[in-house]
Amino acid sequence: MKSTIYQYIIAGLFVATLWSCKKDEIKTIAQVGTAPALSATVDTVILLKDHAADNAVTFKWNASSFGFNGVVKYSLEFARKGNNFATVKAVTADTLSKTLTIAELNTIANGLEVDNGVPADLEVRVKATISENYQAAYSNTQKLVVSSYLDLIDYPSMYAPGDYQGWNPAGAAKVVSLKSDKVYEGYA
Repeated sequence: MKSTIYQYIIAGLFVATLWSCKKDEIKTIAQVGTAPALSATVDTVILLKDHAADNAVTFKWNASSFGFNGVVKYSLEFARKGNNFATVKAVTADTLSKTLTIAELNTIANGLEVDNGVPADLEVRVKATISENYQAAYSNTQKLVVSSYLDLIDYPSMYAPGDYQGWNPAGAAKVVSLKSDKVYEGYA
């Protein structure tokens, strides 16, 4: 009889403990981000090597909101007009604006393989993200006409020593990543 009473008391305390727990948490649920509004100081830039250190263009946009106060990362994406941003060159931004020098913009244009000395139509947009696992928010597309110049590009590279040349790194063939995508190619 005593053991049955103790079992009822323990069961009653267990049930009371479960009911007394109150969830005080506030769940943060990310929403679809709002699209930033992008603007540029100019829409046509003639790039000249003699002025490589000068500012070429400044892009500004408003903040994107994902429904909570969190860190939103922004990057400018550049693409050739008409390819629907299939191939982009991205530049990260720490604030709600980004100023590019003539040299930086020329590197982007050459990376997109535009013809040098000929005006080329580019498209620019802002990508706002809170995580790689969450859908990004994109701004309106800004048109930018750029006339680039030929410049020596320092591609990411590495040496490929081997038995073919006696394992001498100083005399090894150099392979490069032409698209800076960690895919290296070269001939030995």
